[in-house]
Amino acid sequence: MDDEKFSQGKTVNDLNIISNKLDKVVHYKKKEIKDIQSVQKNVDALSSYWKAKPVLSNPLADVVLASGSAFVHEFRSYVENINPEDFRSFVLKNVVASGDSITSVGMTLFHIDPPPEPVRKELEKKFIEIKNAPKRKEQQKKIKLYLEKISPHLAIMYDGVWENLHTNFSDPERGAAFLMREVISQLLDFLAPKKEIKQQVNFTPNPRAKDGVTRRHRLEYIATYKTNDNSNKKLIEKSTKSFLDTYDALCDAHKREALDKLKIESFLMQANDLLILILSAIKCDHT
Repeated sequence: MDDEKFSQGKTVNDLNIISNKLDKVVHYKKKEIKDIQSVQKNVDALSSYWKAKPVLSNPLADVVLASGSAFVHEFRSYVENINPEDFRSFVLKNVVASGDSITSVGMTLFHIDPPPEPVRKELEKKFIEIKNAPKRKEQQKKIKLYLEKISPHLAIMYDGVWENLHTNFSDPERGAAFLMREVISQLLDFLAPKKEIKQQVNFTPNPRAKDGVTRRHRLEYIATYKTNDNSNKKLIEKSTKSFLDTYDALCDAHKREALDKLKIESFLMQANDLLILILSAIKCDHT
């Protein structure tokens, strides 16, 4: 229980620090205030969840809550080390994406450990706003363009994610989750081939992985060798755990039971945010 209280207190503190930092930023920015305030609202919504002291009811809840807490802490580390006046367009883009992901994390969390009804309604309202925002469609178009430059097949598969999700067929969430997982898996294959990873001097094979190469190895390789600057390298490194947790969550597609549409959609949104992060961070010759 002590660890649980520490985790909750630490997460609330992280969210408060993020919120305070964003307050400072709006004093320096004019055009971007609306975007920053939108992130602020998302942070506040998730803060309400954590302040409600969610109960760890089962092992899965423990894992998801810990993952959400880690994501918030990584986001805090990112924004805390940026001067308010340095929130230029590329920085703000990452902050907005992370703010949306915070709401997605909240949506995922309340499927595991439901918060009090008022908090649940606020999170659900924010999620629906984000899901339907025009910028989400623009983000999807941008991801598709990036993927087309890497592999037309990947772009087609990515389109299939959303076609499956919005179909009238039964169980559309399952097909969408499966395809998104495949997009991520094949993208990592393209950007971080096993052969190249194994040739690295410091490569240590994981005995539990086929060929010794894990998705963590791939993300570390991309961060080290494929990013276009040091800030993007650090951003991918900080997002690695969130990326791996999101990928694992999409494995729900293999469960022999009904899937929750909002829960799957929240993970798909997180996957989208992480895809745009990686695709916009890699060197031009790879896109």
